[in-house]
Amino acid sequence: MYTYNTTMDTEDMEISRSNHSIFIPFIFEFSPQHVPQVMCTVEGVDIHMPVDTGSTGTLIGAPILPNIPPTVGTPAHHFFTSSKILYVGRMVELAMSFTGDGGSYATAQVPVLVVDKSWRCPWYDPLVDRFECPTGPHGEQAVERDTSQITYMGIGFGRNSLKDGMPFATPRVNPLLNLCAINGESIERGAMHAGYIVSREGVQVGLTPTAIGEFAFTQLEPGLTWAEDSRDWAMASMCFSVNGEGRNCGSVLVDTGI
Repeated sequence: MYTYNTTMDTEDMEISRSNHSIFIPFIFEFSPQHVPQVMCTVEGVDIHMPVDTGSTGTLIGAPILPNIPPTVGTPAHHFFTSSKILYVGRMVELAMSFTGDGGSYATAQVPVLVVDKSWRCPWYDPLVDRFECPTGPHGEQAVERDTSQITYMGIGFGRNSLKDGMPFATPRVNPLLNLCAINGESIERGAMHAGYIVSREGVQVGLTPTAIGEFAFTQLEPGLTWAEDSRDWAMASMCFSVNGEGRNCGSVLVDTGI
């Protein structure tokens, strides 16, 4: 559990003032052989939405959302440094509805990257390249990927530096930080304590005293866009040693590894 607060007291965090919360279960039993997925509906289309904790933002292939005109949205791109896959499309403000436990449901309103083109691009440099996969160092040409099967939801944080390849990956595009209604009841901004707990069973969205009772807290540094959005956190810091020797320090990426 992460927080900016200078004390570890949950009362100081005003958790007790919020009781807005919903549990969104994974569709299938958690297994290393299966990607964690939640049930999601976008533009009337039901999607088994993969959940990733090492990136930020939702990607949906344009063929999956045929009612969205190809001219709608703001041009954007998203590159995964792990898989070396580039996604190019448009950020479109959409409602995402999630199926919760016991018939409950929640709605988020966020910009979604509607993907028009995608390539696996091993030589892509996020510090230099943008909307196209360039020619490889030996003249290689990237093969365009099928976008009709692209569904992806990143709920991580601290991944929006240019080197990460996700310049649009701010809290504004994280669906779980932008729930606007639970069971049809509107939630005013600030009324829900923004945060979530990922378990083997699913995701508890919205922090309450009961939900955080057994957690310890640590401070985070402000993220790159913290001045505009105080929900933008930098990655947690860590150090480790091997066989009791050395001190290796860096950032923690808590990643489901999709």
